[in-house]
Amino acid sequence: MVKKLKVLKTPLFITHYTDLSGLLGLLKTGKFWASNVSFLNDRQELLHGISLARRALKSSKFSNTPAKWSQAFEAAAERLEAGEIPDTYAVCFCEQRDMLSLWRGYGGDTQGVSITFRRLQLEELMEPHGAHLFKVIYGNTNGMPKVTSELKSYLVVLDASRRSRPSSDSVAVAYEILCELIPQFKHFGFRDEREWRFVFRDELPMDGVEFRQKAGVLVPFIKIGPEAASMLPISKITVGPGPESMLTAKSIERFLQIKGLKIAVEQSTVPFRV
Repeated sequence: MVKKLKVLKTPLFITHYTDLSGLLGLLKTGKFWASNVSFLNDRQELLHGISLARRALKSSKFSNTPAKWSQAFEAAAERLEAGEIPDTYAVCFCEQRDMLSLWRGYGGDTQGVSITFRRLQLEELMEPHGAHLFKVIYGNTNGMPKVTSELKSYLVVLDASRRSRPSSDSVAVAYEILCELIPQFKHFGFRDEREWRFVFRDELPMDGVEFRQKAGVLVPFIKIGPEAASMLPISKITVGPGPESMLTAKSIERFLQIKGLKIAVEQSTVPFRV
C-alpha cells in the first residue's frame, strides 16, 4: 500500500521570537528585518535543500525525465553549490509562542519576547513585497517526498510549455526553480523549531540594503512590512523567562498604552532559569 503524504495544516497564528530591541523596532516602524540567509547559518540549510533536490532527481521517479531537464537541473545545482546563491531574504516564525528551545536563544543578558500574529492577515500584508510563507520541512525522510512532489509538478508544466525554448534557457529556468524550493528545507536537527518562514528574493537598489553585526559577520538585511505598526495583525506578546519578566511585561503594557496599541501581554509559563 502506498503511504499518502499528510496534508500540511496551516496554523491560524504564527509567532516571531526576538528580543526587546527587536520588539521596539517592530512596534515603532511596523517593519520586519529580513536577513540574507547566505550570511547566516541558514546557508548550510540551503545546501541541504540542494542535496535533497539532486538526490530526488537521480532517483527512479525521474528516470523518464528528458535529458535536457536532467542536465539543466544538474548544472543549476552546481552553480548553487559553487556559491552562486541569489540574495534570498527570510523572516522566521514558529507554530508555538512559548517554546523552551527558542527561549534559550534569548537567555543571559537578553530578554526574549515572542510576538504572535494572525497568519492570514500577515500573509496579505507581506504579499505586496513578494514574500511567500512556507512551512520548513525537516530531515531527509520528510524532505525527499516533498522535494520529489514539487519537482515533478514543475517538470510536468515545463515539459508542456517549454518544448520550443532553446536549451540554453533551461539552466536558467532550473536555477530559478531550485532557488524557490531549497529555502523550504532544514536538517533534522532543527526540527524542534517548528518553523514557518516568509521567503523572498528581490533585486533591490543598493541603498535599500542595511547591515547588522552578528557573530563577527555583517549580515545584510532589508526592512519589509506595512506603513504603520498599527496595521500589524498582532494578537499577543509573550514575555520569555527572565529575572524581571513581570516588570518587563508591565513595561511593555505601558508602552502599548501610550502608543494606543491594544495588544494582550502575557508571561511565559516555561520553567526556564536564565
